[in-house]
Amino acid sequence: MLIKANLLAISQTFLALEALASANAPVIDLGYAQYQGSVDTVTNTTSFLGIRYAAPPLGASGFV
Repeated sequence: MLIKANLLAISQTFLALEALASANAPVIDLGYAQYQGSVDTVTNTTSFLGIRYAAPPLGASGFV
């Protein structure tokens, strides 16, 4: 039972830290989607992952 209580406390701590980190992360709105950035305080950079930048090549112009 003690192990379950410790795991619960650790998971709650991680969830609280995640909430704090996401509260400071910038959000951009591109009109068709919103993206939340991730801030790296060590390198002082902000990353936005998974952003679409072009339509996939289809048909005759597609890659073979």
